[in-house]
Amino acid sequence: MIQKLSVTLLIIGSLWVSSSSAGLISRDLDAFGDGLLTYDEDTGLEWLDLTETTNHSWNAVVVSDALGYIARGFFAPSVAQVTALFINAGAIDADLNFLAGNYLPSLDLIDLVGCTGNCSGQVSPFSDGLVEANATQVYLGATQALIADGTAYFTDNEILFGKTESNPVVGVWLVREPSQVPEPNAIALIGVGLATFGFRLKKERVVKAASMGAALH
Repeated sequence: MIQKLSVTLLIIGSLWVSSSSAGLISRDLDAFGDGLLTYDEDTGLEWLDLTETTNHSWNAVVVSDALGYIARGFFAPSVAQVTALFINAGAIDADLNFLAGNYLPSLDLIDLVGCTGNCSGQVSPFSDGLVEANATQVYLGATQALIADGTAYFTDNEILFGKTESNPVVGVWLVREPSQVPEPNAIALIGVGLATFGFRLKKERVVKAASMGAALH
């Protein structure tokens, strides 16, 4: 029985590890399969999907915490942190250039962090988010490399918004340190594994009891 328990837990563990085996990994935030987080193995940070904060100003999201994400441990990253995400994703190179080899990785990053505009596939999709520039302004920054049509460019200081401005196709970059609480998909896998083990254990007891009854007769 101990051996079977070990095998069951080993299966659970292998499924848990398999969900985090690449450089950038989609994770769940509130429910199994929601995919609202992108975990960067290189920096150890979890990024919230930009689609969760579109049409909200930087002040509303970060200062007033109108959506409640700051209270949950998220914070506004620096331009350098967003730039690192892009580099780690392969959406730009280390010199902030967008080359032919960055095209497909940028599409993958759009898929991970959430497309905020032109998402039909007919024209270049993009994922735009705001990053703090100074006391009163934010960059529409570190996002343009995600306009993946082969002619994309990267900028972190060319387009400025006021901190009270909002836009339906622009989100706010938010990041956090990974939670120590198991993510929903991991919890679900553990539940399935334990339920399977419980079923097997119950079945063994029924079979054993039937065998003992037969022996007495």
